[in-house]
Amino acid sequence: MLTADLSVKPYLVRAIYEWCVDNKLTPHLTARAAPRDGVTPNYADLATDGAVIFNISDEAVRNILVGNEGAAFTARFGGVTREIRIEMADIAAIFARETGRGLIFPEVSQDSDSPPPRSSSPSSPSSPPPGGAPPARKKPKLRVV
Repeated sequence: MLTADLSVKPYLVRAIYEWCVDNKLTPHLTARAAPRDGVTPNYADLATDGAVIFNISDEAVRNILVGNEGAAFTARFGGVTREIRIEMADIAAIFARETGRGLIFPEVSQDSDSPPPRSSSPSSPSSPPPGGAPPARKKPKLRVV
């Protein structure tokens, strides 16, 4: 059964995190720190240019949990222990520090919860449209950090 509100993002975040851990790389997570829905994230004071990059390796944080709603962990900043909670919508990227490989997630606006509309008639990408000229190629939307 296909659910419209099911997001693939939590699964991708967990996959990159586990890939980093399995390959003895240092996972880093970038979080947007701008207030959303009137709620300021509990890490906004750590932000530079509206974002925070967290080292989420086992050596840097404790009790890390990456779930469908977001990520949560305990870390020390300037000698002070803090509980950090990052909503999934605020996760901007996850990558390995050593290689820079990972995923960047585009910011999704509140009104774009539904997928883009589909064409009413199926078409083959290899066949030119009835006008004769082939369609222009679009740039890929995923970027590697």
